[in-house]
Amino acid sequence: MRDDQPEQSSSVPLTYDPAKFEKVLENTIQSLRTYREDATMMYGKMTEANKDVAQFYERLMLLGLGSIGLSVSALISFVSKFPLNGSHKVIVVTLASVSWGLLFISAMYCRSTISDCMASNRHLLYRCMNELSDGHASAIGFHMQRMGSVFTGTTMVGGELYDPKEVFSKSSAELVALFDTQEKARIKKVLEETKFDAKDMSRRARVAIQLLQYALLLLAITAIIVFAGV
Repeated sequence: MRDDQPEQSSSVPLTYDPAKFEKVLENTIQSLRTYREDATMMYGKMTEANKDVAQFYERLMLLGLGSIGLSVSALISFVSKFPLNGSHKVIVVTLASVSWGLLFISAMYCRSTISDCMASNRHLLYRCMNELSDGHASAIGFHMQRMGSVFTGTTMVGGELYDPKEVFSKSSAELVALFDTQEKARIKKVLEETKFDAKDMSRRARVAIQLLQYALLLLAITAIIVFAGV
């Protein structure tokens, strides 16, 4: 029995093909690099439109707030030199006040649209990360199994025999499970927090532009009345 025991627990010499190992490692690194670059480019394209929209509404917001300051300064300067009397004064003050209110509300809607674009980009980022985590887990697991195929034989650790193929395969399964439990749970939580209503976002964006148009129109009418009453 004692003579048989070493034969049962002995291991087959562990060997590997250096050329094959180097090739598999190189292919693994290259595929993961390519996957990461493609994913980054995809995210960039998805968020580029929202960045342009945010910049557009930022300019509209600055236009609206700037119009308030300029019109107030111009009206004060003009009225001090050419005082208005009677009904003209009431009409001018009313129209100017309404237009300033509309410009301010439009600026608030523009700010809301900018915030929506930022939230949308964050949502898209984590959606991309959600897909990336699946892809990374699958890709790394696949390449780990390929890495295990480079080795032949077994090795003994702590009195137990280990087959590299089985070790890499088991590690691959554990890695995929880790992505599914921890990483996916964190991403899912952020996706829920950044969820937004695209229809409501579009409605606020339209309202911002419409209010700005009405306000500028009222300012133009106010200017005509001021010049007509001189």
